[in-house]
Amino acid sequence: MEFKVGGEPVAMDLDLKVAFSGNTQIELIEATGPGAGIYQRHLAEHGEGLQHLGFFVPSVPKRLAMAQQLGLEVLLEGGFTTKGGGRVQVVYLDTREFCGIIVELIEISLYGIHLPQTPFTLNLATITGDATKTKIAK
Repeated sequence: MEFKVGGEPVAMDLDLKVAFSGNTQIELIEATGPGAGIYQRHLAEHGEGLQHLGFFVPSVPKRLAMAQQLGLEVLLEGGFTTKGGGRVQVVYLDTREFCGIIVELIEISLYGIHLPQTPFTLNLATITGDATKTKIAK
């Protein structure tokens, strides 16, 4: 995974857990490494809970250009290529002054085709080895 904080490359490992409640995706993140400060600061200042809201967009660069015209600061940016050939790009925008939380822009593409993350695409990711599915018994 490649990440930048304040425009500077940082080392960070993420362990993501994703679940769906209807069409709403819930993501739990455990971040470690020198670049994990954005998560660690939130925990220290606010405790556990909602740190950011993510929005799937067809083009992070276009939305980022719009955000920068509005004067929004980029807190974190990064991306990675999955085992199955997908590309994930994320940007955290500092919108805390306006709405109290960070806004994340997320773009997922597979061989140049934009894919929103849905239960279907997450199931597809289990086939390519990009995700592991766990069923919790009731």
